[in-house]
Amino acid sequence: MALLEVQKVTKSFGGLNAIDNVSFSVERGELIGLIGANGAGKTTLFSVIAGNLKPTSGDIRLDGQSIANLPPFRVSQLGIARTFQIVRPFLAMTVEENVEIAALFGRAQQGGVQARLEAEEIIKAVGLASLKGRRASELTLGAHKRLEVARAIATQPHVLMLDEVMAGLTPTEVAEACEIIARLRRELNLTVLLVEHVMAAVMRLAERIIVIHHGVKIAEGAPNEIIRDPRVIEAYLGAGFEHARPA
Repeated sequence: MALLEVQKVTKSFGGLNAIDNVSFSVERGELIGLIGANGAGKTTLFSVIAGNLKPTSGDIRLDGQSIANLPPFRVSQLGIARTFQIVRPFLAMTVEENVEIAALFGRAQQGGVQARLEAEEIIKAVGLASLKGRRASELTLGAHKRLEVARAIATQPHVLMLDEVMAGLTPTEVAEACEIIARLRRELNLTVLLVEHVMAAVMRLAERIIVIHHGVKIAEGAPNEIIRDPRVIEAYLGAGFEHARPA
């Protein structure tokens, strides 16, 4: 049985299908890239999976259990965590406090002392140890992105959904982010869904790629197959990208 199953999910807004009959499954431990042009429906799909939006039709199952109509806090406590394109930290709180709150709230419902210890370890793991006492409002974009990942990890998810955590980063920061994601996935035995426009990162990290276009899944396969798919080239990648190779 797949860990996460998206079954014929549609999400409509005023008669317009932002997501249209999308189905796929994710096996435990996989890292799946989800790509497509701006407005394709990727973030809407994340929001439906995480419980921020209810599907118009279809079902979402986590380890065999339907979660399609659960509120976000229950989805999180069952083991799905997400980041947001526009970072959402508690700006007046420190990095450490932001991560502690996530640890208190998450799947394990840890006590204060354990949550603090867990937060310290996660902050180190994402490279923010030197900034743990800084308020979130004082962070750079790159540090904000790492804090988003740290807060998601602190909920102790089975499935981690990363929504453009590398957008706006420098090439060096992208490389560092890839290393952090790969290490956390390995050490914490995470299943990861990655929405990303930085194709070098997707090609480096993903074992399988799903392509969304105008709310419809148009392709699914290994990275070296996807970059040669004529439908994907036309809809998203552009001519010439088929000659690229995974990093």
